[in-house]
Amino acid sequence: MKKEEIISIHIDILRERLEHLIEIKENNLIDEEVIYASNLLNEALNKYNNLVHNVKI
Repeated sequence: MKKEEIISIHIDILRERLEHLIEIKENNLIDEEVIYASNLLNEALNKYNNLVHNVKI
């Protein structure tokens, strides 16, 4: 399994957990935990995009 595939799986897990947290917080998008989790997902997506765009095929 390629590094990109592994990271993609982890991003999917983070996204699913964020969606679940948002449900628990009753769609309160300004809740501190939701903001923190959203920032983690955003950071992971940025790193993934940098990795994918910097890989030479």
